[in-house]
Amino acid sequence: MQFIKPYPILVLLTILSQAACVEIIEFDTTREGGQLVVDGGVGTGSGPFDVYLGRTASTNRITTPVEQAEIAVYDDLGTVLAYQEIGEGHYQIAEGLLRPEIGRTYHIRIRLPNGNMYESEPETIPPVPARLDSIYFDFEKQEELNEYGNIITYPVVNAYVDLRVEQNADVQSFYRFDVEEVYLLSPTDFPDPFGVIPPPCFVYDYPATRDFLLTDVKGEQIRTLRGLKVATQILDWRFEEKHYFNVYLQSLTENAYTFWRQVNQTITNVGTIFDTPPAPIRGNVYNLNDPGEEVLGYFSAASRDTIRRALTPGETPARPLYECKYSPFEFDYPERCLDCLSVPGSTYQRPEYF
Repeated sequence: MQFIKPYPILVLLTILSQAACVEIIEFDTTREGGQLVVDGGVGTGSGPFDVYLGRTASTNRITTPVEQAEIAVYDDLGTVLAYQEIGEGHYQIAEGLLRPEIGRTYHIRIRLPNGNMYESEPETIPPVPARLDSIYFDFEKQEELNEYGNIITYPVVNAYVDLRVEQNADVQSFYRFDVEEVYLLSPTDFPDPFGVIPPPCFVYDYPATRDFLLTDVKGEQIRTLRGLKVATQILDWRFEEKHYFNVYLQSLTENAYTFWRQVNQTITNVGTIFDTPPAPIRGNVYNLNDPGEEVLGYFSAASRDTIRRALTPGETPARPLYECKYSPFEFDYPERCLDCLSVPGSTYQRPEYF
């Protein structure tokens, strides 16, 4: 499960048909304040599985992560597995240590440094009566006013997926789509007597509007829902080399789906879950010592499907500048060309699909 990074809230409602209602909700969990917020979950697959703990924002809107907590996940067979603390409120079960299964039930227990104990209500992983069928792109130009009141135009890429649904008439299913982008960034290869080529970075990024898509499908469906827009990204230097769009489909429980819909209905267009909301958004986590405490966020159990596709420079209408390419006549390179690890989200570790 992924921690949602901070961006302005964007809500776009699109009616696909009487049987499928889709809305894009951008959700943020990185601010500071008083109430405990839990963001995480488990899903089918090998992981890794993450939990983030934080406090709601106060007037200064600065994140306060909750550190030195003890977190463990429990299943309905009595298995207990502890999360390891990564830092800054991030806790993780490493890949391969836990393999959740459809039909099994999971919950977490949290012990804070002050001794307070929290637990999530158990969730049973639902089946996935839908599969991601394909991912594809189109390109357009968008306009906006700059700080001087002038109209600027820039190219963007839109990513779409098709969803193949096969379910019975008495079934209602609930889905969430998340998008992750990973692109190659090769630093400038300056000539040296040993011919050493600096290692490339792999940068994890998110769409220009960090949103996720919620979909519910009611009744009998044996068809493909086409053209679900899951991401929009500005075409800039991040597309000068291979650029992957990874789309993650989660089949949610009805309670989890209801929670995320309430987030949309409650948070203002400048708010996040870490802000003090105009009305409490109760999730499925509660204080074992004080059940009346308002705890925000949600720990979910979901089944998952993944699809990814790479976009290469030759497929885009934008002309790559290749600012990091070495030239004997160039003396001023962007910082990313000199040290690709200076870019947020970068690592030398190559994803297995690259």
